[in-house]
Amino acid sequence: MVLHFSIVNFFSIILPTYNRAHFLPRAIESVIKQDYDNWELIIVDDGSTDNTKSLVQEFIQNDIRIRYIWQKNVERSAARNHGIKIAKGLYVCFLDSDDYFLPNHLSSFYKKITKFNNPIALLFGDTLLESYRNCKELFEFNHDNRLNWVELFLLNPVAPPRTCIHSYILKELQFNPKTKIGEDTELWVKIADKYPIYFVENKTHVTWLHENRTVNKLNTANYLENLFVKKHLITSLSSVTSTVKRNVLHDAYFTLAQSHEQNKQFLKMIDALLRASFYQPTKRWKEKVYMSRQLFFS
Repeated sequence: MVLHFSIVNFFSIILPTYNRAHFLPRAIESVIKQDYDNWELIIVDDGSTDNTKSLVQEFIQNDIRIRYIWQKNVERSAARNHGIKIAKGLYVCFLDSDDYFLPNHLSSFYKKITKFNNPIALLFGDTLLESYRNCKELFEFNHDNRLNWVELFLLNPVAPPRTCIHSYILKELQFNPKTKIGEDTELWVKIADKYPIYFVENKTHVTWLHENRTVNKLNTANYLENLFVKKHLITSLSSVTSTVKRNVLHDAYFTLAQSHEQNKQFLKMIDALLRASFYQPTKRWKEKVYMSRQLFFS
């Protein structure tokens, strides 16, 4: 295989944003403070109407490694793909505007990459969850050696900022712009079906849990779309066992039930719980019983 690249940086970091100027400084500063410095930061403004542009320009004046791109609002998958298209790095990383990197993020990936001689692969690490109480807890990936990487990604959510992907892969496979939720899982499983996966043991990224996150459980449409995406993936991939398929469908229906619960749509909640129980009757049964009681005491 002969690969042709026009590489300027080792890492390209793609940061899509939409009307989040109040979050951006922390995200950008976390890149600037990296203890590995061969990077470019591509900020893709997905049609913001706030002061995002002027804020980013202030950073650009002090650091030429930062680039700003504006596009009409077409959602984050298209914004990430736009960044991928113009990226000049050998490896591509992602950062969300409301999250941030710890100083060792890029160096941790660099050490793993060079250890395995720049593999054409997807790498990912652990993340910390930070709440409004300013406390952090580890969000661990379940490494079940009985499962392949496709199955592991289907069962374990991995946000884009946890990943680092060789640019060769992203010339072939990118985010589905038609998908608003679960687009990351969709891409990871497609990559895992064809390319090697490496896990970086370090905790290098922080996910900020706030009420306006895209995965807010009040937004039922997101969880309906997540269910649709998961159904499509498990039927289109031959490497997924029937046991994993049942677990994936259970989890998708269970999170949908939680969304209905948050919105006090208790009849829809019960329907989703029954569908979840059809695939895995005993899984999370105590939570199912507690949630079901609300239909009678609401």
